Amino acid sequence: MGIIEPIKQFYRQRDLGLFLLRVSVGVIMIIHGVPKFLGGTEILKEVGLAMGHLGVTFIPVFWGFMAAFSEVLGGLLLIVGFLFRPACFFLGFTMVIATLLNYSDESNFGSVAYSLTMTFLFFSLIFIGPGRYSVQKE
Repeated sequence: MGIIEPIKQFYRQRDLGLFLLRVSVGVIMIIHGVPKFLGGTEILKEVGLAMGHLGVTFIPVFWGFMAAFSEVLGGLLLIVGFLFRPACFFLGFTMVIATLLNYSDESNFGSVAYSLTMTFLFFSLIFIGPGRYSVQKE
């Protein structure tokens, strides 16, 4: 048994690692989205105003609702691995808007790092797929 065998063993556990990633990130997104719903229309409007960075300034409550909906439903779909790629796309788009919002506040990089990291994570997961331990089989 050489050094190659443990490496092969880790590769065999790739789907388990992907499952753990999906579940943990999905839970994080649900926890991130639920307070937006619970905050009512004022919070949804505040979140929706971030679309102004793309020149979209009408019906901010709707856009805030869509962001919260994307985070909660997308997180759930991520966990179970169903409609995985569309969920990752919408979550990634939501994180792009969050990144633009945080970046425009001219604060330090730390405030942008979370949303930027999540943006790249979701767009990367589109290419990777949900893995073996999911409802959606590839």
